[in-house]
Amino acid sequence: MTSRRFGVSLSLSLVIVTGCGASHAADDAGLVLDARANEPDAAPSADAPPVPDAPLDDASRPRVDLIVELRGFDAYEGDRATVHATDTSIGERHGPASATLVGGDADLVLPGAFPRDLFGELGQLWIDADGDGACLDGTDPSFGFFINNDFEEGPERVTVTAGDPMLTTSTCAESE
Repeated sequence: MTSRRFGVSLSLSLVIVTGCGASHAADDAGLVLDARANEPDAAPSADAPPVPDAPLDDASRPRVDLIVELRGFDAYEGDRATVHATDTSIGERHGPASATLVGGDADLVLPGAFPRDLFGELGQLWIDADGDGACLDGTDPSFGFFINNDFEEGPERVTVTAGDPMLTTSTCAESE
């Protein structure tokens, strides 16, 4: 018997023991509860076939384009912004995509970079403030942000706004 309520699972097995002869005492017969049987944490049988791990680059996962909309980065007008995203469930990294900030804004597209079966991904952004093409801590700002799955049709869009408290400071090593 299995009962599920409030996310808790309880499994019980009933074992009925009956007397099998005159040498057994009367209290040998009756109902015995064995809470150890059918435990979900029990180790699989040694002769059970192994379950293969899913490949890290499983092409059957539903994927959509990821569009990162940068807004309000006026202080970096004309600088190049670079973004990538990481699927934290398997460590797969998507991108990078780069664009020049015009009017403090840019839209960066990472084709097929967002698996729809995820809760979300982690995004990383860095801005090449000195124009040397490399991220340098202390010179080029670097940020981390969360990309939440909206579960809608079409591409996944995330808007990253300068000064947003959800935008965290990160290092170049995290952003490149």
